[in-house]
Amino acid sequence: MKWIKSTTKILLIAFSIACLTVGCKSTDQPDKQKKKGKEATIMRFHLEANLDGTARTGSITVCRSSPIVINIDLVPVLNEGDVDNSEVLNSDDSFSLKIQFNDRGKRILEMVSTANKGKHLAIYSQFGDARWLAAPLITQNITNGVLIFTPDCSLDEARRIVRGLNNVAEAVKKQNKF
Repeated sequence: MKWIKSTTKILLIAFSIACLTVGCKSTDQPDKQKKKGKEATIMRFHLEANLDGTARTGSITVCRSSPIVINIDLVPVLNEGDVDNSEVLNSDDSFSLKIQFNDRGKRILEMVSTANKGKHLAIYSQFGDARWLAAPLITQNITNGVLIFTPDCSLDEARRIVRGLNNVAEAVKKQNKF
């Protein structure tokens, strides 16, 4: 009986070593064979809020060249899933981002802009880099579902953000088709 137990232990140890050796083998494939995913941009829109001592609110710093600190509700009111389309708008010496929201986003943006005039709408984006892009002041009702703002990023970064947002919007549209 002892012989069976010791043989079983030896076989179990040998099997474990064999599994570890095989399991550590590299599975890298050449770049040609790897599937490349499309760029995706995360974009979250947060309302300015009073700090209330809970985990729901926090302070952020926006604009790297002239930093301003804003207190926000950490739960976003809108996100990249609410975007229908985006584009970079060029003017003579600057550029802006134009975000067109889908029907759901349009309704939320209208409610938020109507109820929160005089507050900032902080815009966070992750597009490879992660940063607070802007915090435009809400001065009027936005009823057309379009938000235009000047982001704290380079033109190349703005183009990457737009590409990623449009990829996400396309994926959401495909997912919502019946």
